Amino acid sequence: MKTIMRVIPLFVLFMVGTYFLPRFFDNEQAGSIVTKENIVSEKAMDSFPKESTEMEQTELPAEGYAYYINQPVDDFIEIFGQPEKKEAESNGKQRWMYGKDNQHAFQIGIEHEQIQDILVTGSDLDVAPFKINMSRGEMYQSASFYLTFELNVQQQTYQLELSENQLHHFPLVAFDNQAYAAIYMDGSTNEINAIHYMSAANLLYAGLYDSTPVIPEKEQQSFVDATAKEQNIIEQVIVMLNNFREKAELAPLTIDLTMSAMGYAVFDYQQEHREEMENSKETPEEDSSKRNVIVHDFSDREQENQTSQESSQDSSSDQNAETLLDEALLKQFLKEKQIDQQKVRLFYAPLNQEPATLVPYWFTYKQMQALLMDHKMSRIGIAIKQQHILLLLDDGSVTAY
Repeated sequence: MKTIMRVIPLFVLFMVGTYFLPRFFDNEQAGSIVTKENIVSEKAMDSFPKESTEMEQTELPAEGYAYYINQPVDDFIEIFGQPEKKEAESNGKQRWMYGKDNQHAFQIGIEHEQIQDILVTGSDLDVAPFKINMSRGEMYQSASFYLTFELNVQQQTYQLELSENQLHHFPLVAFDNQAYAAIYMDGSTNEINAIHYMSAANLLYAGLYDSTPVIPEKEQQSFVDATAKEQNIIEQVIVMLNNFREKAELAPLTIDLTMSAMGYAVFDYQQEHREEMENSKETPEEDSSKRNVIVHDFSDREQENQTSQESSQDSSSDQNAETLLDEALLKQFLKEKQIDQQKVRLFYAPLNQEPATLVPYWFTYKQMQALLMDHKMSRIGIAIKQQHILLLLDDGSVTAY
């Protein structure tokens, strides 16, 4: 009996040990496994590359035409020879025209014996990695595009900002020699229409994109009372416009003094009827693609077909307000002069860019391209007053006004 009483405590102790010891060692081992897994996971995460929060802009190598920006013009002549035509601009610059046909046409702008810009429109010219008539999809695959750029001009840094609309219609690329290129898209075909290579200074003063800080007023180009400069602008607009028309196999427009005189008559008419027109605004036609009269102020770059229908209310822009036109006034002028609106095309816009950029810029908008490329039109008149330009096209039927 005593033996049994001694065995029972040992048996109980054995059973307790048998029950709890496996649980103790299992928990310790399980804890060890979890710890090892965590260590491996943390090491793997540490070795994984982390994505940079700063996106560095990719610059294209300065090859082809981009190479010659800011280079001596003599170096360019050694390769390309003498131009077909030379024009002196009133601001001291020279503009040289190259190419005997539209497939090889391009222009260069020269200042202080250095090339400041090259505008390429010829479809057979090498503008790699792009190509004239390249589709928008192919263009996006050829390079990286950005919304902001930094320009260094005369020891001053400027930030250039593109809107989404500008990125779509005339994106900008940078090269590794401080040169840039604006790529003008055809508003109808969505293909590259022209490529404009520019120095940083030329790009800044071209006025294509918003820049910060704002250029001091005294440094901005003035188009007021500059007859020689206005004539130069008119000639460049005609040359570039006819270049695009000939590429589309359309007859070139001929400058007509009667149409130009009618343009200046419109400005005078506006001054006489300003108060009347401020109280009577005409609702624009719904189908903008078929409009014969277009007023475009580029104030809203996010909307392609936005046109200006309001006179300026800013007291600081009285000078611009004197020549601000609207579609209602232009149509009233044509009606009073008994001119058939179906036989003329009127296009009015601010003159706030370099002449070489005006026409390619206009062509990024479908409605303006349709008006300027109308195959029925054969003559053109251009009137410039202060900082605005008015283009009048007709089919040759307008003899007086």
